[in-house]
Amino acid sequence: MVKESIPDFAGSLTGELGKVKRKFVVDAITGIRGSRSLNLKRMAKALSEDVQIHATEKRLSRHLGHPDLAATIGRHVLARAARFIGQHTLLVIQTYDLTKRYATRMRIREGGVLGVSDGYRVLDIVATDMWIGRCVPVYSRIWPRHVPDDGNDALEYLTAVRAVAAATGGKGMYFGDERTACLLARENLTSMSPIADDVDVEYRKQTRSVLALRRNCRRPFGASAFRYDRQEDLEEHHFLDYGALRVRLPNLSRRLSLLAVESEWFGGGFLVANGMRHRREEIYNSVYTWFEGLEAARAFRDYKAQFDLGSFRVLTYERLQSLMAILHAAIYYELAVAREGLSFEPGVRFRPHAGDHPRNYLIPKERVPRSQLVRPGPWRY
Repeated sequence: MVKESIPDFAGSLTGELGKVKRKFVVDAITGIRGSRSLNLKRMAKALSEDVQIHATEKRLSRHLGHPDLAATIGRHVLARAARFIGQHTLLVIQTYDLTKRYATRMRIREGGVLGVSDGYRVLDIVATDMWIGRCVPVYSRIWPRHVPDDGNDALEYLTAVRAVAAATGGKGMYFGDERTACLLARENLTSMSPIADDVDVEYRKQTRSVLALRRNCRRPFGASAFRYDRQEDLEEHHFLDYGALRVRLPNLSRRLSLLAVESEWFGGGFLVANGMRHRREEIYNSVYTWFEGLEAARAFRDYKAQFDLGSFRVLTYERLQSLMAILHAAIYYELAVAREGLSFEPGVRFRPHAGDHPRNYLIPKERVPRSQLVRPGPWRY
């Protein structure tokens, strides 16, 4: 099957914006992929046009100022990504701060309000399939921090999650972080998030902290986890104890599950909103899903970092929004269309990793198939 070309892909994202914007998006995606950077000068060099680099840089900067460019690209990428999402697809939400190199304050005008920000916050939602080691970017959003009447993180989180839920028909399981745990639980969606120990929840009509419940939670189940450290090239064996409690959030009638996991290496509480029954298989699957989300978040974060995110130099916040939207489209093209660039092996498995590397436990060097085992005969004296 012949993969979709970049011009055809760009056309599907900018159909209503016209041919000029389509040509610009083609050049911007090609420049980002060629330079692995958000710096317009480096992107211009990667295009290798028969004009001065400064002229190409000015053209790219001018087209980034289109008011509807970021929203249009984001909407079409989301519609395409929604086709990959099924009922059990894991949707990983991660946020990070984006700062401009050597800058301490940036002037931002949005909605007629002029403010000053020391940086931006970016939210990504990624669909992942651990079995084949693939990630597909679904949604990306950027907003300024510490600006009057703006930068409400909770509102931005909800806007992103609701946009994805509307495009997918509520499919998928959302994997959040401590900042989004309670927000996701209050939405009518399937979700899993770590929850801070100082958060109060209701258990058996009493208000208790997550830390107190984790300490007193029965953990009747256990599993062996094998953690491979790529930097030290060492695989370690850990035993996990885990259990679950039925809890509620204050002023919320929805029943939730608090998973408590403890080991000498890892411990924490996870808030799960999926209506699961507290049986061994379902709790085990939730614990496995947790590690799957952690690995997918790490792999996508490392992959996106190679684009040198702090190298951007644009004149306005609106142009930065457009630039980040095109980066989102370029990453989608690489991972979902060209299917190149990112494939990952989970660092934590519930069975030993393949390969000949150092371990802190012993495994048989050769496994003999059951059919070849010879049963011992009767003793002879």
